[in-house]
Parts: sequence; structure tokens; C-alpha cells
Amino acid sequence: MGQQAPKAGKAQTAKDCQAERARLEKLGEPWRELSAQELEYSFLNMAVCAGVDSTNHDAYKHLPVRILLVLHGRMGRFIQETGLENSFAAWDSDPAHR
Repeated sequence: MGQQAPKAGKAQTAKDCQAERARLEKLGEPWRELSAQELEYSFLNMAVCAGVDSTNHDAYKHLPVRILLVLHGRMGRFIQETGLENSFAAWDSDPAHR
């Protein structure tokens, strides 16, 4: 597979944040090389980095949202392609699951 994403919460320093952001930019959106779990870790790390790397705050501002949208789209395609949308709709119709 592609380059391994750090575990969630590992990007604790500004240097770590800059390295992770550079890695994501190099891979390019929609980050097909990354698994859903790697995307989730990257989402969490970039959200944390907005506060950790105050010098480059704006560079992290929209990246978590873009990652989340890509992940959401991938999950939506999986649900449609596997026929799980009807199962989900039935499950979601029960107020106890909300």
C-alpha cells in the first residue's frame, strides 16, 4: 500500500504536523492510497494540528473537512455498492438507534 499514516494523536509537535500535512499533500486528494482507518487517523491528526502548529494554522483549517468528505464519500459508495443502504434505512427508521 501507500505510505503509512501515523496513529491518531501522534502528530503532537509543529514539526510532526508539518510532516503529516506534507505527506497528505504529496499523496494528493482523494488519497486513494490510504485506507479508511488511515484517513480517519489523518483527519484526527490534522484537526489537532490546527491548534498545535499556530504558525501554519490556516494550512490545517480546511484539510480535516476535506478528509472527512472523502471518507464519507467512500463509505457511501460502499453502502450503495454492497446493497446495505436498505438495511441501514431499516435500522435507522427505529428511533432507538438514533
